[in-house]
Amino acid sequence: IPGLFDGDEWPALMQQCKEAANRDGQMLDTEDELYKRFIQEVQRNLHIVFTMNPASPEFTNRTATSPALFNRCVIDWVGDWSDDALEQVAEEFTRTLDLEIGNEEGQKENKEAADDFRQAVIMAMVFVHRTVHSACVKVGRQHEHLLYVTPRHYIDFIQQFVRVFGEKRAQ
Repeated sequence: IPGLFDGDEWPALMQQCKEAANRDGQMLDTEDELYKRFIQEVQRNLHIVFTMNPASPEFTNRTATSPALFNRCVIDWVGDWSDDALEQVAEEFTRTLDLEIGNEEGQKENKEAADDFRQAVIMAMVFVHRTVHSACVKVGRQHEHLLYVTPRHYIDFIQQFVRVFGEKRAQ
């Protein structure tokens, strides 16, 4: 990027690069050698996470107009999560919820009953997500239109549940 390091930034960068090279036992003298080492370090250490939602109407346009995203990058396509992963995510997001229920005397059930109830809630969340996913696939086949239910939708669903549960618990 031309002009990225202007004024006093360039000499300071070169000094830091020289100190780092000396620490690593390298004797680099010229700015070109130092800058080459700097670029190599940036390439080795820079990681960018970029996500795109295939359900977005702009997805096709963005992929067509940005071919470098696909021919100059390593792509980790994240597909569906396993049931175990869905359970773990739901457990993490619901961990702080007070899911204990009162008995007839108005006292709290024991911790074991609360844990059983939490597990039932988690399994219901997984079931709902899987059912919606299956329905989208079915509707997509019938109408020749792709519908997506992604892990992001699942997280949004859980967060909405936690929010509504908290509101109702406060009433």
